[in-house]
Amino acid sequence: MAQVESTSPRQISRFTLYFFGALGGILFGYDLGVISGVLPFIGKLWGLDALDKGVITASLSVGAIFGALASGRVNERLGRRKTIMVSAVIVIIGTLGASFAPSFSFLLISRFVIGLGIGLSSSTVPTYLSELAPAKVRGAMGALNQIFIVSGILIAFLTSYFLGPVSAWRWIVFQVSFSRL
Repeated sequence: MAQVESTSPRQISRFTLYFFGALGGILFGYDLGVISGVLPFIGKLWGLDALDKGVITASLSVGAIFGALASGRVNERLGRRKTIMVSAVIVIIGTLGASFAPSFSFLLISRFVIGLGIGLSSSTVPTYLSELAPAKVRGAMGALNQIFIVSGILIAFLTSYFLGPVSAWRWIVFQVSFSRL
């Protein structure tokens, strides 16, 4: 006799949904905002001009564009959950590269890689959460994600403010890889 699969939806607690929504948003915001505290240090260290600083800042966004463009195909091939895991690994690798970057070029490539992971996750996480959330909280999940992106940017600014006086730019960048583990 053939077994019949259950078609009932998987039960996920609201706390789990809120936690992952918050974590994804905070990390995305942190990655976007952290460069503001790093630029003064790398500018002096590597003698960067305004164009170089702009390119370093934009490299994450350019990577995010490519990551977001690829997210549809990656989601179809791997599924949303695995795509989120892959994007986290990509961001960790990029963050480690950025934290230990010996040169402008290496930091530029590392931030582009971080952007790829952010682009993958920024389109996947809200979709995944809305698919899993009960209908009555789906709108709140989207708003929650946006609130935590801005919170992540604030956390990056605060981290830069408190670690800036000790010239700890590598530690400021490295913070995000610890939070992803």
